[in-house]
Amino acid sequence: MSLRIASGVFAASLGMAAHAVNVSEPPDLSNDWTAPTVIALDPGSNWVKGTSGYSGSVLDRDFFRIDVPVGHQLSSLVLGLGTEVGGAFSFIGVQAGNGLTIDPNTVSNGSALLGWHLYGSADKGTNILPAIGGGADKIGFSGALPSGSYTFWVQELAPSFPGEAFPPYPYELNFNVTAVPEPGAWVLLLGGLAAVGRRVALRSILSAA
Repeated sequence: MSLRIASGVFAASLGMAAHAVNVSEPPDLSNDWTAPTVIALDPGSNWVKGTSGYSGSVLDRDFFRIDVPVGHQLSSLVLGLGTEVGGAFSFIGVQAGNGLTIDPNTVSNGSALLGWHLYGSADKGTNILPAIGGGADKIGFSGALPSGSYTFWVQELAPSFPGEAFPPYPYELNFNVTAVPEPGAWVLLLGGLAAVGRRVALRSILSAA
């Protein structure tokens, strides 16, 4: 599905009022796409938890920046089991850098985003990073994200109905940061595997003689 289609849903939706749970525990995620909440990730598991819901007729999106430390990488992004989706899907997008360079109010496609994904209940408990980076209508990426800053945009896509109140829908995101293997470690590992392979091959030859 293209972001152009998703943006049509945005216009009819009401968004986020969220809280992040991390080392810094910010009380509320930023609603300003040019000044996202900053969350410095640590090696290991880093949870960001929030709730999405209606606030009158005002669309309240969530924007936060993660900083992946030098020598590390974002190896996975798991959607927590406590996530609930108001409609069929909710939106998550990412752009490299300290803030978005596109206006969420006027965006018509995802070509300027590093990646994006419409996640649903079926995604709970799974790594959605490949889905965010893969597919069309985005810059795209594969595998882990290297050290650096990335701005995420999260938004509930359930439509707004005047006069009706809805409970907040929680979302949970687990950012898993791992160390980048040293080049020397890869050389030793590959060398060890090669030695094992030679021993196995020689054993096979000798046993067949």
